[in-house]
Order: sequence, then structure tokens, then C-alpha cells
Amino acid sequence: MKPVQCAALCGALLLSACATAYQPIGTDATGGYMDDRLAKNLYTVTFAANGFTGQHYAYNMAMLRAADLGQSLNYPWMAIEGEASVARNPQVPAYQLKVAYFEDKPDTHEGQVFNTATEAQTLRKRYGIP
Repeated sequence: MKPVQCAALCGALLLSACATAYQPIGTDATGGYMDDRLAKNLYTVTFAANGFTGQHYAYNMAMLRAADLGQSLNYPWMAIEGEASVARNPQVPAYQLKVAYFEDKPDTHEGQVFNTATEAQTLRKRYGIP
């Protein structure tokens, strides 16, 4: 391997190691996800990142948590009814999604509708999350 390729690979590995892990939010200030039930099939899902995590990754981790939550609740469909950046610091991204879950695919819905299994599988594959 050429030195330039090696340096690029090492840099990419170091940066990916610093990104916020897909994990429940804890007290160690490294970030993660949390969710709150608003109604039977309505939740807010939040993913708070650290300063080494990009906005796109933080949003996708919120989407992954929303899909995983839907699967754990036996809902094959979800719709994003609202989304907002809830970052307290612009250098540390955090996203909150308002998610409605459904047993059957809704015919009409104002929000984007996703299959929970497909969305989870796609995001896990993209980010190498088992």
C-alpha cells in the first residue's frame, strides 16, 4: 500500500472511530438515542451526537432508531410526521423525529412513509452496524 493510501485509510478509520455510536444515550456525554411515547403509536425519537459526528449521520441514526423501535413494537410501517434539529450547539448535531407507526401501510399520509424492516436494513448496511 502506498503511503498516501495508508494515511487516507488511517485518517478515515480514526474519524469513524470518533463518531457517536448507535447506542442508548447515557450519562457519559458521548451521545446516542432516546425515545418517548406520546400516544399508542406515536413517539419522538432523538439522536444526539458528539462533535465528531456529521449532521447527515446523526439524522440517519435517528431514522435507524425509529425503524428499530417500530420493529420492536411490531409495526411494519412508520411515517415521519415532523423533524427538527434540536442541537444546543451548532457543532454538535442532534435531531428529533416525530414518528407515527402503523400495522398496515397508510394509503395517504402527509409525512414520508417507510417500511421499518427495509429502512433498518438499509441504514445498518450503509454504516456497518450489526
